[in-house]
Amino acid sequence: MSTEMVEVAKVLAHRPEQVWLVLSDPELYPRFIREVAWSERIGHGAIGSGARYGVRFALDGRTAVHDEIEILVYRPREHLVLISPLWQNGHLSIRLELTPRGRTEVQVMLSIPEGLASSIGISASCASGFVRCWTWWTIISPAGR
Repeated sequence: MSTEMVEVAKVLAHRPEQVWLVLSDPELYPRFIREVAWSERIGHGAIGSGARYGVRFALDGRTAVHDEIEILVYRPREHLVLISPLWQNGHLSIRLELTPRGRTEVQVMLSIPEGLASSIGISASCASGFVRCWTWWTIISPAGR
């Protein structure tokens, strides 16, 4: 099965620890990401690798989709990887790197299985726009929705 792959990199005027505060907690996503309507932690395990969340999101005004995500990689201020049982062989990887000027380069890689991409109506160009918007909305404009 093929996948849609989208990679976006952006330098932000925030330090990695500031960016990490928002990115590392999926329960905050509905406050900052218009497409995510709901996110709630599942279970009582430790925050970090293995933590699971129920989420509800909608792209381009489509019907909301329920999903479950799990944090696969949790390296504070460095790397976060989210996976889902519904994204068979797909993932969302976010890397943070401190730049020489004290800013953060955010590298986002979204891999979506083709079957899932078509069933929820997402194409590579749509995914690219979503990732760009999500990165901007989440980190640069956390004050409002």
